[in-house]
Amino acid sequence: GDTVELAPRAVEVFSLELVEWRPPDAVLDVHCSKGTYVRALARDLGRALGVPAHLHALRRTAAGTWTLDDAVPAALLEDAPAARAALRTGTSALRGATLVPVDDRVAAALRQGKRPAIGAPATAAGVAHRGEELVAIVAVEDGCARVLRGFG
Repeated sequence: GDTVELAPRAVEVFSLELVEWRPPDAVLDVHCSKGTYVRALARDLGRALGVPAHLHALRRTAAGTWTLDDAVPAALLEDAPAARAALRTGTSALRGATLVPVDDRVAAALRQGKRPAIGAPATAAGVAHRGEELVAIVAVEDGCARVLRGFG
């Protein structure tokens, strides 16, 4: 029963498409920036049209570089071996991340908290890995890696 006031925030709606119209229901496809509160978007669209509006259903079809094609069906999660086989691990789970390959010597140095030279171009941050093994999230500064977060 409490009233919640949401502070306005700047968001981007890259596209808004009417997919289906079954009065009084509209099915929309929205491509928007992170932080967009789609329920508020529906409310605001209704206000702009002079009618009350709300969401009946919401289905996220993509988040970042991940789409529904990458999703694991919920029923599969009930079978532990099948679920484990379907999960992405290592670098395959980091689509879109900056990957910094390292050798055994550099991986060991990173695990010890050292700042080894890695010969990678300067970048703000990346994930140091040895094959599919994730070593650490690192900041690369002047060709040397500094651990921001280690992975065991």
